[in-house]
Amino acid sequence: MPVIFLFLAGSVGVPRVFAQATATPTNTPTMHCCVMASPWITPTLSSAYGVAVDKTRDRVYVTDNGLNPGDGKILAFNYDGTPATSFGTGGTVSVAGAFWVVVGNGAFDGVYVSQRNTGNGVTKLDANGNVVWSHNPPPSGGWRGVCL
Repeated sequence: MPVIFLFLAGSVGVPRVFAQATATPTNTPTMHCCVMASPWITPTLSSAYGVAVDKTRDRVYVTDNGLNPGDGKILAFNYDGTPATSFGTGGTVSVAGAFWVVVGNGAFDGVYVSQRNTGNGVTKLDANGNVVWSHNPPPSGGWRGVCL
């Protein structure tokens, strides 16, 4: 089962996760292991921060924090570098202060974006770029990142 980590701004320690290994070796699927790179378009980004790969949908997500508070977006690309047009408008969704991005699967399916300089919350988007939920930061400060 995936675990969601939320890193607090200004936190000193590093979160730790302890897992118990099994004695039985498990084969790891190698789907999409060695995909041949193709020519990509060069997206226009003003302040790129995060990147995440969605192996289920063959997409790459990139966050752009923008130049001004309130700016920000997340862009989705297919593996061939073309915009994933089924995500938002032409492969782009506005998310104020978009900073980190992570992709969940199974029960946690979605695109999770942490926001910086604009309330510092976390927003979950579905595969089409629609907001599923948003979470405000704790009183002590904003989230710095999201991990599943």
